[in-house]
Amino acid sequence: MEHLAKALNCFFFDKGNKEFVVRGGSMAPLLRDRQKIIVAPLSSPLKHGWCYVFRAGEKLIIHRLVRVKNDRALFVGDHSPKVHDIPVSDIIGRPLIKEKSMTRLIIHAINCIFLQRLGFIPKSFVVRTKLIQITAAFFSKGKA
Repeated sequence: MEHLAKALNCFFFDKGNKEFVVRGGSMAPLLRDRQKIIVAPLSSPLKHGWCYVFRAGEKLIIHRLVRVKNDRALFVGDHSPKVHDIPVSDIIGRPLIKEKSMTRLIIHAINCIFLQRLGFIPKSFVVRTKLIQITAAFFSKGKA
């Protein structure tokens, strides 16, 4: 499997960054369906809370990294209850997207709380979305 991941990286990134089109809404509102994004090959250590592109079966998925443990990575979408537990070798790149670091930190913290305390991400997106909005508003008031 590790050879396949290396072959995929060579195929996708033989001439630098690649453009992909997002399909689906699992990363809304950060990424929209049919939005074009640029994906760069991995060039630095993985960072919790950041978005990455990985292979899941025959699909390429963009989700947020929750944690890495024993050469396995746990990912979840911002607007999806599905959790992906994949080999680190299946991560092929990082989307070059603009995102506020505070937003990334808030979403990562909330994902960790749900997964560590409940063991799952709630199917009701309203719960997680409201928590993100309330937390972001709280922290932005402190900056004003």
